[in-house]
Amino acid sequence: TLATSDIEVKIANVKTSASINLSNGMVSATGVASSVTMYKDSDLNYRALIVPQTVEKSALVLITIDGITYTLTKGFTFKANTQHTFTVTVNKLDSGINIGIGDWVIDNVDNGGSAE
Repeated sequence: TLATSDIEVKIANVKTSASINLSNGMVSATGVASSVTMYKDSDLNYRALIVPQTVEKSALVLITIDGITYTLTKGFTFKANTQHTFTVTVNKLDSGINIGIGDWVIDNVDNGGSAE
């Protein structure tokens, strides 16, 4: 069952370093894009702190279940001082497994999609 599966969730293709302009408080993402492994908050809820930035359309959310990786591909802008929500449905063709990642953050917009 999904409850006993080994699950890892990552936000991919994001810059994990930042520079801060102390005179105006603006934060800029710096460095090379990589992946951030999300913290498992409860059940199937995961959280991550991402530096504000725009990610061009690419593999954005990677969900690995028992060694098989499912990918949500999309572009997205992570905004400063904003909590974003992604509800992701994983479609596993041979067993029909669906998982949801909810309550990640609150921006009242569902930014999810289907991972294949």
